[in-house]
Amino acid sequence: MTTITNQLSCELTLHTVLRELGAMGERLETAVRALEDMKVKMEASKSQVSTLNTAVNELKRINQERPHVAFSATLGGGSDVKIGPFNKDYPLVFRRVLINIGNSYNPSSGMFTALVRGIYHFTFTAFDWDVTGGSLTKNGQKIVSWYDNGEGSAKSSSNSATLMLEVGEQVNVMLWKGLHISDNVNHYSSFSGFLLFPMKENM
Repeated sequence: MTTITNQLSCELTLHTVLRELGAMGERLETAVRALEDMKVKMEASKSQVSTLNTAVNELKRINQERPHVAFSATLGGGSDVKIGPFNKDYPLVFRRVLINIGNSYNPSSGMFTALVRGIYHFTFTAFDWDVTGGSLTKNGQKIVSWYDNGEGSAKSSSNSATLMLEVGEQVNVMLWKGLHISDNVNHYSSFSGFLLFPMKENM
C-alpha cells in the first residue's frame, strides 16, 4: 500500500514538474519572440539614425560650401556728419563698416557688388534735421526710396528690398539732389544687406 501511495505521489510530482516546465517553455518562447521584435525595431531605429546622420552631414556640407555674404555699415564716424545738398543725385558712402563678410561691400565707394548669383535682402535708414530723401538703386535704377519733409523735429526713415542679383550687379544708396542726410556718434544712418540664398543658373 505504501509503495502504491509513493508511486502515485511521485507521478503527481512529475506531472506537476512537466506542466510547469511546459508553462516555462511557453514563457521562454514569448520572451524570445519579444526579443526578436525588439531586435527588428532596433535595426529599424539604427537605419533611421543612419539616414538622419547622412542628411545632417549633407546639410553641413552644403552650408559650408554655400557662399556667405553679409555687410552692415553706417554713415557717421565719431563726430557729427551732414551730407548735401548737391546739384544731382549723390552716391552715399557708408564708411564705418560693422561687418563685411565676403567683402562684397566697398566702403570707399558705398557700392555693393554681387559676387554670387542669388537672392539678397537690403535695408537702409536715414536721419536728418532737414528735408531728406533718396533711393536704394540697382545698377543705377531706383528700387525703393525714402523721403521726409523735415517738418518738426529730427526724423528717421527707412526702407528695404529683396532683390535677385546676377554676378556683377551693383546696389547702393543715392541721396536725392538738393537734399541732406545726417549722422552722428549714435549711427542713425546705415546700409545693410545679406545673401538669403544662392541661385543656380537654370533657376
